[in-house]
Amino acid sequence: MLHACYNLCNMEATNKNPKFQILRSSYSNVFLELLADKQKTALEQIREKRYKPSELKMSRRVYSHWKGLGLLDCRDGSDSPKISFLELFWSQIVIELRQFGVSLENIKVVKDRLFGNSKSVLMEGYLVRSFMQKDKDFFLLVATDGRAEVGTRDEVDISEMLGFLELNYIKINFSVIKNRFLKQKVSLATQANYNSFLNDKEISLLSVIREGDYNEIVLNFNSGVVSRITKKKIKENPDPIKAIRDLMHSSDDFCNLQIKKANGKVVMMEIEVMEKT
Repeated sequence: MLHACYNLCNMEATNKNPKFQILRSSYSNVFLELLADKQKTALEQIREKRYKPSELKMSRRVYSHWKGLGLLDCRDGSDSPKISFLELFWSQIVIELRQFGVSLENIKVVKDRLFGNSKSVLMEGYLVRSFMQKDKDFFLLVATDGRAEVGTRDEVDISEMLGFLELNYIKINFSVIKNRFLKQKVSLATQANYNSFLNDKEISLLSVIREGDYNEIVLNFNSGVVSRITKKKIKENPDPIKAIRDLMHSSDDFCNLQIKKANGKVVMMEIEVMEKT
């Protein structure tokens, strides 16, 4: 199933540098790419400076000290008297890391890794998804050498199982952090706020991926726009009569059906559905 496929490319270990990488699912990769192309919507909502520093739940002295060290401004160094939701969320992570004994210097390294690249929306992407997919757990991983990664529970488990997380790390659950202050900010947690950055075709594509009903999904592009989606499903030991009847009554315009037999018995069927967008 596509949503359970993980990208193993360009992830070779070196003898000098232990691996600390998350294998992202196809859904995560598609989501991050779409989010990066639509920055004036969902990203602006979590980056907009509209909260008072008092909501950080820390003393003015600590706030001034951390701000002076560049620990709190995630996306810009403006002198705005207000902070963004992203900074509100990040500040709670800083507090959590300090409770684990991580030095301010190393936290600055973590912050630069997460927000230093203006084109990377990794942290923000998973934060947005944590509002949309409330049934999933999302984590920030901080390694002993300062490297940081973000992933879902499944991605973390798969990465550990395949040996891509070779260092000990601190794991921080997004939900635990958000629950500290979200009761006063329920409006941020509505899915409608975050679906607005996707158009209908993109939402449809992500829905297909999340369904997990297909073994393969192929996209055809025309002038940079998805023009056709081909979905392939493989069934083992199927009931061919029922499958043909279902195809005849389906709403899909274009379908291909391949039947494979062995020893006079149907052992597998491959159903391919093509959808123009």
